[in-house]
Amino acid sequence: MNASASRKRIVLVAMVDSIHVARWVSQFPADEYFFHIYPSTPNRRVHPLIEKQKTEHGNVEIYPFGGRLSVPLWGMDLLLGNRVRSWFLQRLIRRVNPDFVHALEFQHGAYLADQALRSGNLSHKFIATNYGSDIYLFQQFPKHLAKIKSVLERADRYSAECERDVQLALGYGFRGQVLPVIPNAGGIPQKYAQMEVLPPSERKLVLIKGYDGWVGRATLAVAALPLIKDQLEGFEIIFYSCNAKTIRAIKKMSRASGIKVTAYPKKALSHDQMMHLFARALIYVGVSLSDGISTSMLEALAMGAYPVQTNTACTSEWLRPSQNGIAVADISVAGIAEALARSLKAATGHSKAQHFEYRLEIIGRLEANLIARAGLLTYAPNGDDAKLRR
Repeated sequence: MNASASRKRIVLVAMVDSIHVARWVSQFPADEYFFHIYPSTPNRRVHPLIEKQKTEHGNVEIYPFGGRLSVPLWGMDLLLGNRVRSWFLQRLIRRVNPDFVHALEFQHGAYLADQALRSGNLSHKFIATNYGSDIYLFQQFPKHLAKIKSVLERADRYSAECERDVQLALGYGFRGQVLPVIPNAGGIPQKYAQMEVLPPSERKLVLIKGYDGWVGRATLAVAALPLIKDQLEGFEIIFYSCNAKTIRAIKKMSRASGIKVTAYPKKALSHDQMMHLFARALIYVGVSLSDGISTSMLEALAMGAYPVQTNTACTSEWLRPSQNGIAVADISVAGIAEALARSLKAATGHSKAQHFEYRLEIIGRLEANLIARAGLLTYAPNGDDAKLRR
């Protein structure tokens, strides 16, 4: 603990198995910031990049809540209104006396942090970061809306990756400092920004995100493929990050239609492998009932692919309609099929110069160092926060 005495101390309430949390922590100089991570969900698995940050850079401590028993303990605590985890979080905050308490994500993190700060009568500065659907989706449920308003009332700073979610927060009573609107997963590393990618005329891959569950709807994309079978002639089709439901749907569809598909289960591909797939994909397809900014969509854009993305992912803040992607309003089999057919025609019509222009624009907005510098404002002291929006 003495090693962290001169560093800025952050109690981070977050999912320790999340790649987004890992990327967030890795942006900050290890000699200037020390993260005390309190798991917001059962922590049987810690993301390898967080473990690396802990062992190689020494600026991460993970609060040991439950270990192998974290799942049953977490479930029991839900029945107790999260009182147990709230109490342990209060103890951690008092012990560390952090510069900031920062919750990455609302439903598991910010609700818990807000409860701990209020019940413990703690006055530490509180930062709430909106992940994906935190407000956009959950505002429709009265019990969640009450908790969202409580978080926003208590938070001193708020960050989101969509301007849409900033406006929602202000509408629900947030009156603190609004941080720069940047992707929560960070920017595009230089090695990918500088990578040479194929022009549209040489791309023969349709890449589709395969998650179908809470808000993901990959099976709609599966069902859409037979409707445009002729247009897909000559294209390789790959689904990635598939769960069991999607894989079953793909097998059934392929048997019935004769369309050949390669399906990779979740975590079967590394991030580097995914970036190389984006670099040769003509079309990327993401189907979701709700989202923040889709990290996959941004990575696809940065690597020169043409996204077909449901408009629940604040697409209007990134896409030029029908120029560098299509935002899908009709989240149905027919709607996905129609958008995919249009995208195949539009993307193949791009000249090499247009393709370069669209990619350069996105890379400029996603430049990793610029986003990292904006991220540093998150923990700026009051005297250095002139760039924070008010």
